[in-house]
Amino acid sequence: GAELPVGYGLTGAGGLNITGVVTAASAVFSGNVTIGGTLTYEDVTNIDSVGIVTARAGVNVSGGQLLVGSGVTIGIAGVTTFSGTSDIHLKDNVRLNVGDASDLAIYHDGSHSYVQDTGTGDLVLQGTNNVWIQHGNSENALKAVQNEGVEIRYNNSKKWETTNDGTVTTGIGT
Repeated sequence: GAELPVGYGLTGAGGLNITGVVTAASAVFSGNVTIGGTLTYEDVTNIDSVGIVTARAGVNVSGGQLLVGSGVTIGIAGVTTFSGTSDIHLKDNVRLNVGDASDLAIYHDGSHSYVQDTGTGDLVLQGTNNVWIQHGNSENALKAVQNEGVEIRYNNSKKWETTNDGTVTTGIGT
């Protein structure tokens, strides 16, 4: 491509078509500029773009929120909201870590699923009503009943429970 000496300008009555590489220390456009290929610009502070933007070293959004598609919003305070009908999928061995020191991890290792607490406190399962531990076929195995106690079941049939006076065993106790 040819270079123009300093002080020269380009004017096109019906538009301007440049093929090749254009290098300029600065440029001023008084109207719209359309680029059909790839625009590469380094040290960008503000981008107002329609289409796809690829960033080499990350994206910093300040003073607003980041909306990804129609279902993920990352707000100013760092709160991420997932909406819509799509699930969130974490592949095997990818952990959902919670806490300043990642004290709580939820993950699947390809064979087993884990809820793992490595913090200094207790792991507390809490529900508004009863708390159940069930097998995959919804068969109840363990039930914590609010203000009553605990039940242990075999084949979905209550075999042991706590009461105000102690315990009750159904069936043979050995």
